Amino acid sequence: MTEIAGTAVLFVLPIITPPVLAVCLALLFRRARAGALLNPGSLLLLALAGASVALGAFAIGTWCGDSLTGTEQHCAFSGSTPADRVVHRTFPVSARCVGDGGAGELVPAWVNPAVITGTSIAALATATAAALAPGPRRSSAARTRRRANPEEA
Repeated sequence: MTEIAGTAVLFVLPIITPPVLAVCLALLFRRARAGALLNPGSLLLLALAGASVALGAFAIGTWCGDSLTGTEQHCAFSGSTPADRVVHRTFPVSARCVGDGGAGELVPAWVNPAVITGTSIAALATATAAALAPGPRRSSAARTRRRANPEEA
């Protein structure tokens, strides 16, 4: 059951990535026009866009090494060397056809840079949003006590 759920997630991510990315970028451009680009809300939108790119690229890279037709046919169809097996790596995303004639990569070259760049953008934007976020607010009761007794504060 978990394999089916994992496959379903990998199927949905590349489909969801373009609309999520488009909405995030549209909202960011709208905020840039209003002059409110460097606030926590805008930075979290940028983090969502980066995470969307990273997850979508990761899902596409993971799909590239999966075959329903068998290893030999999959490697031959992709233009790689004839192979006995396909070796998968999670990070960096890799699927290599390994055989007597050498090894050939099935994952496109743009996948790993997109995963790393999207993850970096998401992490930096989230950290910056946390740094720019306002601190904890005082409750109205604490403000009332401070006004009533100013030497306490």
